[in-house]
Amino acid sequence: MRRWITDALLCVLALCLIVYATARGAAQSGYDWQWDRVAPYFLTLTDTGINFGPLLGSGLLCTLRISIQGLALALAVGLAAALLRLAGGSFSRAVSLAYVQGFRNTPLMVQLLALYALMPVQWGISAEGVAVIALGLFEGAYMAEIFRAGIQAVPKGQWEAALSLGLAPGMVWRHVALPQALRQSLPPLVSQGVSLIKDSSLASVIAVSELAQQSGLVVSDTFLAFEVWLPVAGIYLVLALLLSALAACLESRLSRGLAPAIRAGQF
Repeated sequence: MRRWITDALLCVLALCLIVYATARGAAQSGYDWQWDRVAPYFLTLTDTGINFGPLLGSGLLCTLRISIQGLALALAVGLAAALLRLAGGSFSRAVSLAYVQGFRNTPLMVQLLALYALMPVQWGISAEGVAVIALGLFEGAYMAEIFRAGIQAVPKGQWEAALSLGLAPGMVWRHVALPQALRQSLPPLVSQGVSLIKDSSLASVIAVSELAQQSGLVVSDTFLAFEVWLPVAGIYLVLALLLSALAACLESRLSRGLAPAIRAGQF
């Protein structure tokens, strides 16, 4: 308990020093800060309540939709590609390898523009849907390698022990390999999730009204780049920290769930 309090106090002290240094530098820069002009673009307080501007309203909501849906697609595609690479036939392995190498080694902006231009109009996919697909495929290529490394890190003796107990291969994957691989892969997966949140800002190149695109419009309207982009950077930071906190809770639950089984010799 004492160590936790000490760590918390050190974090608060470090944050206070950063805020002080930033405020002092801003005060001595000679720049005429005009926060009152950009505040309505974030939120306004009225007698009826809080009204969110385009940055915290439509822009942030669009970023959240793209990030959540893109992350779900990336996890699903990444896990499927990893399983094909490890348990599939020669053709499946070749397809998985081609997907990983193709999407991981080309710029995301090029993929966004290519998907937006090549998807047939009759499919009825909006620009936001194209952004979700592009983010999911791009980050999924990285997650496929993370999942593959996590699965291969499961000791070979556990596979052999599970099979010797009469478990079917599918049950070995579901009850032995994947739970341990997920826990080992969680930290790098969180890093890719944070990258996905930041990469969602590139969706503005295909006219998706997410946070970065709305911020650019506000800057062009007010010519106040610092007052707009500094708070927007803080918003992205908060989103990344929330994802990290959720992942920490999930990792703790996975550890508690696996610990009894490990002590009992089931894994």
